[in-house]
Amino acid sequence: MRRLDSAIVLGAVLLLGGSLLLLQALSLLERATDIFWGSIFILGGLALLSLLRSGNWWPLLPGVSLLAVGALILLSDAAGAVYGGTVLLGGIAPAFWLVYLWDRSSHWWALIPAGALSTLAAVTLVSQEARLPQHSCWLRSWRVGSGAIIRRPRRQLLAYLRRQPNSLLATTCGRWQ
Repeated sequence: MRRLDSAIVLGAVLLLGGSLLLLQALSLLERATDIFWGSIFILGGLALLSLLRSGNWWPLLPGVSLLAVGALILLSDAAGAVYGGTVLLGGIAPAFWLVYLWDRSSHWWALIPAGALSTLAAVTLVSQEARLPQHSCWLRSWRVGSGAIIRRPRRQLLAYLRRQPNSLLATTCGRWQ
């Protein structure tokens, strides 16, 4: 059995990409370039993750990152426009968590980027509160409350809270029950 030649793989990729572009030009398929590049990134990520069988941990970082980028490209019109940062940062964070779990004693350093990326993913998710339904009152009150604590000195904050009969939650949501 012959080994798969890289020229054959490159030719197949070019044929697939050309076919997708033709279908998009004929208006038979939308987002063909997104599908093509998203698939390329996902296939590249899976190829790198297949190197894990050799016992090395390093393919986790680029492999999972490429999977996250591919997912972001495929979601670009739907949820990617709103939650793109969450998908990307939240997709790269598991790579560092997995590196840490690979060998906890010598890969303790992976906790730092894992925690930072997880926190940034959570922050980008919370920052999309305008897209959340109106019953997300707790989220708006948290942001107003944290902003009041950060921006105001303690005396001003206490005076402000005394003037508000029903707390910051009531001023944000309109009523407190």
